[in-house]
Amino acid sequence: MTYTQPAKSASRSVLWKHAIETLTVKRDHARILAAPYMGDLWKFVWDDVLSQVMEIEEHRDRIQAYYDDWTKFSDSCYGNKSPDELRIAYFAGPEPENDLNELLELGVRIENVWAFESDQGTYKESLQKARQNFPFLKIFPGSLAEFFKTTHLAFDIVYLDFTGSLIARSLGTLGTLHAVFDEQALADFGVLVVNSCEPDATDDVCEFLAAYYLFQPMVECTAYANKPHEEDGEKISWFSEPASCHGYEFNDLKRIAKANLTEVYSAFATSYPLHYSSFLSPTLRFLRNKSLRHQLFTKDKSAQAEAFNRMSDSSVFERIFGHEGKNEEIGISGDRLLNVEAFPLWNFIDTLRTSAGDLGKYWSSEFSRKVADISVLDAARFRESLSETLAGYDGLLSPNIKTEIRRVNAAIPDARGGLFCDIPMAHLWLELALNQLGAPYHPNLQNHRRWTYKAKVRRMHLDAFTFDRCRGLYDFLPMVDMYGDVLKDQLPQMITRCCIDAIGKQARWPLANLYYGSNVACIGDVEGAEFGELRARMGLDCPSL
Repeated sequence: MTYTQPAKSASRSVLWKHAIETLTVKRDHARILAAPYMGDLWKFVWDDVLSQVMEIEEHRDRIQAYYDDWTKFSDSCYGNKSPDELRIAYFAGPEPENDLNELLELGVRIENVWAFESDQGTYKESLQKARQNFPFLKIFPGSLAEFFKTTHLAFDIVYLDFTGSLIARSLGTLGTLHAVFDEQALADFGVLVVNSCEPDATDDVCEFLAAYYLFQPMVECTAYANKPHEEDGEKISWFSEPASCHGYEFNDLKRIAKANLTEVYSAFATSYPLHYSSFLSPTLRFLRNKSLRHQLFTKDKSAQAEAFNRMSDSSVFERIFGHEGKNEEIGISGDRLLNVEAFPLWNFIDTLRTSAGDLGKYWSSEFSRKVADISVLDAARFRESLSETLAGYDGLLSPNIKTEIRRVNAAIPDARGGLFCDIPMAHLWLELALNQLGAPYHPNLQNHRRWTYKAKVRRMHLDAFTFDRCRGLYDFLPMVDMYGDVLKDQLPQMITRCCIDAIGKQARWPLANLYYGSNVACIGDVEGAEFGELRARMGLDCPSL
């Protein structure tokens, strides 16, 4: 088998060029905490807003000096890189020279390239090719996941070129994707390229996708079989309300997937890595470290179980309807069932227990499997319950974090609104604390690129994700037990709020629950104050979807 067909060659050319330019000549532009927007937002905070409610004139020099000092620190977190400094990992396959030739032409040094091949027959073939022409190429005889767990190198670019679909009943695809984030194999500012093949429209596959999209708070238009729209000569994939708003039930989504698998799988291939990198993986890392976990959550396992059980209490419906017309208090419970879009991943994993046949049972088992006493399902439960802990489920939280949240809230100048775009609700500080310690990979949606092409037999879906861990924010902050001491000062508080504004704006559509309600500036208030838009998947051998 050869991997030199025209569409495949074209995909190599566009993806490597985009990835390397992102991390070199376009590095400043591609980062989330980009200097132009952050600078304009800082001026907006002080000149347009806070100057109306407090005296700042005599403090202008100190305000600007503080921002300049933070900018210097943030810039140092990103640094600069040239192509010959980039470290790259990719799947070797039987022809490792195909990708390697592209990389070398773009200025990458062979010493910084690692190739991976887990199939022993293919490994021998790949090794023979390298021995003839590229003896300095490092080819690892195993999977990327195995390598990441034992050799803690961080790569600027990781290219996962799968021959199967992301939802195949195998850890060779989704498991490898998880390992990139769980083992922190991608650099703090890096590009992850994922190429996967479209599965067959079997009942199991369509039910798996229906279970995923039944609970998503915002859904890419193609998941509902709608077409992207054109904006300034470019096709943009817009986002729509959750399934419940359209009256879609599970079987409706299954039917849509059955009839439009290319479009629905395309949306999933982009959506799932964003959710795993932003929500599940950082929470897994956080929970598996007891010292970190107890910073935020209670040590009392019975209190944890009580909160989760109450969130999932289906008797809430009977109690609500049973109290109609009666002036009786109804206890807080059942939020996961009453507001399903606030718990998309927990509900998705739970639904797989009884849907998608053997495929659902397989992934339900994998998501529920404990490692260091914590599963992916546990991560979904804790992460998606954060916003509920201050609305009747505070038994999940540690006493210390509740004290710190109260101290931070007391110092917020717009705690009741009226100044900035969104009121900074207390859940933002909980989310900030978890993310600081869990170290998520945040997506820059504006720099996301994706393509599709027909291989010899299957349609392939290729995504180039730009991930930014925003160390200029998370390393800037003290540990959570000092939040109340530091964030009561308006200068570090506003730096923090400007940063989460930038993160939230990039992820607003595909990750609606990430820093929800974090906007300092409304859309159009400041140049660059806009939500990141997702470009349509472009066909390398056909029109865009």
